[in-house]
Parts: sequence; structure tokens; C-alpha cells
Amino acid sequence: MNNKYLLYTDSTCDLTPELYDELDLKRFYLKVNFDGREYKDNGKDIDYKHFYQRMAAGSMPTTVQLNVQQFLDEFTPLLKEGFDILYLAFSSALSGTYNSACIAISELSEQFPERKICVIDSLAACGGEGLYAYCVAKKRLEGASFDELRVWAEKFRYNICHFFTVNDLLHLHRGGRVSKTSAILGTLVGIKPAMYVNNLGELCLGSKVRGRAAALKTLVTKLCECVMDPEDNIIIINQADCEDEANHVADMIRERINIKEIKVLPMGPVIGAHVGLGCMALFAVGYERKW
Repeated sequence: MNNKYLLYTDSTCDLTPELYDELDLKRFYLKVNFDGREYKDNGKDIDYKHFYQRMAAGSMPTTVQLNVQQFLDEFTPLLKEGFDILYLAFSSALSGTYNSACIAISELSEQFPERKICVIDSLAACGGEGLYAYCVAKKRLEGASFDELRVWAEKFRYNICHFFTVNDLLHLHRGGRVSKTSAILGTLVGIKPAMYVNNLGELCLGSKVRGRAAALKTLVTKLCECVMDPEDNIIIINQADCEDEANHVADMIRERINIKEIKVLPMGPVIGAHVGLGCMALFAVGYERKW
């Protein structure tokens, strides 16, 4: 394996520290602002349970994207050391982080013309970005060269399928995903959106169902319909402080398909700030992104 190139991604992958280490996957930490104080999305600055408890008590966090200078500060010394860099970025449809990286990389490419430095828009978020980074990192560890990995990763990103639901439509309203009227009416009558992420990395409504149980069943059905080669692949489930329910969803999936592995992981504060307490998200390698 060419050890002279490094693979980067973001904390919004919502993988565990152990997985990042196992995959030799480096990451940038986005931040969340809570009651006037900034916290790194690293699972240490603010405990996940504490984060969601504060949200449940009425605190409303905001998020802070990565800026150009952060990329320059991180990448410049590595390029000076002779490393090439491949960076898998949080969906450009959901964050300005990708654009910041592009500006920084344009500047660095002029400064270090002999080095290879590339940013790929993952068109993914949360465990979708995490599953994408996981698979790309595995390919790197198998010995793929920089150019081989870049070409493969650009095609493979469209195979990462995202399905999710939220417990409170008002959080999606705050992020501009649904109107205030729809959010209020939907909450009052118990409507739960079953959603997905499209090929542009955008959050899209798949269907509206009445009740949480029906929404989760819909997600499981959609995921099981799309998953590719389940005996050889993994599924990631990210949960916003609803772990028991997520484990039940994992059991529902195992009853339907013979999946190699399911990882149930916490949803970090940057993603959690936009979707709210109780969000459940399912991610798989599939044939195509569709509802």
C-alpha cells in the first residue's frame, strides 16, 4: 500500500473512535454551539446523552461548518512532508464545508504542484458518510493507489443508500426542510416522514406515514429492498438517543435479510442538532439511491 497518501473525512460520519483508528481514517471535527459555548463533535467535549438531554429540556443548538483556514492549517504541514491527501467531505447540499475545502485545495495545489490533493463530495451525511468512508478506507487498506481510489470512490458514492425518520418535524423546519405549517400540523396528527437522500446529497421526502412504528417499518422495507450483496456487506444504524429502538430495528432487518453485520451507533451532535431527539437513520450499500 502507498503509505504516502492520507485519507480524511469529517466527524459527521458518526463512526466510533475505534473505527477511525482501525481504518487509519483521519477526520476533521465540526462544532456545535450550545447556549453560547462551542463544542467539538468528538464525543468528548459534550457527551451524546447529555447533548440530547439538553435538547429535550429545550436548548436549541446550532452548528459550525469547517472554514478554509482549518484546511490550510491541517494540510499544509502534511504536504510539506510529502504526503498526498484524499478528503471525503460532508454533502455539499447540507453544509458549506465542501466549498471551504475546495477553496483551500485550490490554493494548496498552486503551492504544492508536485502533490496530489483531492476532495470528493460524499453526497452523504451521518452514517451514510460513515459507511462511504468505511468502504473507501477498506479499499485503501487493500492496497489501492491514490488514483485508483479516487476514481472508484467517485463512482461508489451513489451506492450509499440513506433512509431516516424524525420524531419531531419542527427540527426539520428549523433547517428549512419543511414548512412551519406542515411541521405543526404533522406533529399534531402524528405524521412521521419517511425520508431518503438523493444523488445530489439532498434530504427528500419519501412518504408520510401515521405513527412511529409505521415509519420505522417503512424504512426497514426500503432498506431491505435496496441492499446489495447482504452476506458481504454491513448496515449502519445511527440513533439520536433511542438505542433500544434501534436495536429492535436491527432485529427487524435480520429477520428480513441475511446481512453480514449491523452496527448500531450514536448520532453525533452536529447531525443531531438538525434532526432532533429520536431520529433514526439506516444506511446500506445498495444498487442505487432511490425511494
